[in-house]
Amino acid sequence: MIQGPPGLTQLAAFPTLGFAYRYTANSDGSNPQGAATPDAQAPIGFEFHEPDQTYAISIPGFNRGMLVMQGENAGASWYSLSTATSPTFGVVLLRPDPTVSGPGLHYTSYGWWEDPIYTPLPATLRYSNVGSFAYGIPTDPADVPPNGTREFVTSGDGYTSASLGVWYSFGYALLSIDFSARRISGELSLGVNPGGPGHEHFGTYPLIDGQIVAGSSRFTGRFILPDGSTGGLLEGQFTGPQAAEVMARWLVPHPPGQSGVQGSLFGVLVGKAKNN
Repeated sequence: MIQGPPGLTQLAAFPTLGFAYRYTANSDGSNPQGAATPDAQAPIGFEFHEPDQTYAISIPGFNRGMLVMQGENAGASWYSLSTATSPTFGVVLLRPDPTVSGPGLHYTSYGWWEDPIYTPLPATLRYSNVGSFAYGIPTDPADVPPNGTREFVTSGDGYTSASLGVWYSFGYALLSIDFSARRISGELSLGVNPGGPGHEHFGTYPLIDGQIVAGSSRFTGRFILPDGSTGGLLEGQFTGPQAAEVMARWLVPHPPGQSGVQGSLFGVLVGKAKNN
């Protein structure tokens, strides 16, 4: 068993970026129903309690609760939530330790939660609650480099709205930062899990209107969609000294096609500067 807290511990309350999403379905997972996009204003809170080395999380729809560890490995740890009424509700934290897993992050990590719709049975209709969040040690605005350029490599995971019926999404983004001009360019590449083994490429979305928010260490942007319009959102935060790493949340709308289905893909990204 790996000893010590599995996630970041430098702050009592971490800034977070993410999305929470709820939907209903029949007990066998059929007939999923939910909003076309998650509520972008729904807050997610994440805290570390140093005296007893525990974490607490605030998820929309739940009271703030403690995370109770159920298991761990070299890359992640998984928990039950003390305020969840469903026995299947679980939270997973990725380990940021650069010596054991992932992209080698020191100041940034992410987690996700799920309440599976397939168990326990029988049930005629159940709510499911899913979401993901990135958290980290924010760069002080005065410590953001005043000039120069830098490329960041990021990766992460997410979900799709119930109407799309594929549930899991994953992706990566290459972000080019021009600190002198306070501008950000790049692209987001997404795939989906169609419900079985393997993944399918979903699309690549160039970033537009990317900029560092004046007087802060945050950044924003939108995407160019397949039909040439602009939409969705990218909201990010530099983390660590001298903006060494980044965390972000993203949302891409999926307009109705021939099937008339409208929905969205959404999730989080974490990463670091090349050669850092």
